[in-house]
Amino acid sequence: MSHLPTGLQAISPATMAIDKDSRAHLTNNPARIRFGKRLKELRRARGYASAYAFYFRNGGEARFPFSYPHYLQIEKGTRLPSVKGIKTVAALLLEGADGSERSEVLSTYVQAMLGGDPLFETLFGGGTLNFASK
Repeated sequence: MSHLPTGLQAISPATMAIDKDSRAHLTNNPARIRFGKRLKELRRARGYASAYAFYFRNGGEARFPFSYPHYLQIEKGTRLPSVKGIKTVAALLLEGADGSERSEVLSTYVQAMLGGDPLFETLFGGGTLNFASK
């Protein structure tokens, strides 16, 4: 007899294993890893030797919509920032960047959001989204 509230079902260990395996693409996603590496390159190019320096010299949790450990996971490619998060990071790392650099970062983010799905290549021909001013 189940002691769960009405409408809830128990999850078997086998189901949990399947769910864990189906989520593996979220942490082993080459597009996320590429995005994280790109942010790390931009951070270093802007003079921040460490993720810690970048995060805390720019206001920490008062400015970023995520914690420092979350930011580390973004750079490692195991998590993605929310739209609000990418706006905050991009404002700092892409200040003064040209349109092609901005387009490249945004394209990498969209690819990562799609989980590396071939849909990106189908829609955009494998290139980058072009948001450069004409």
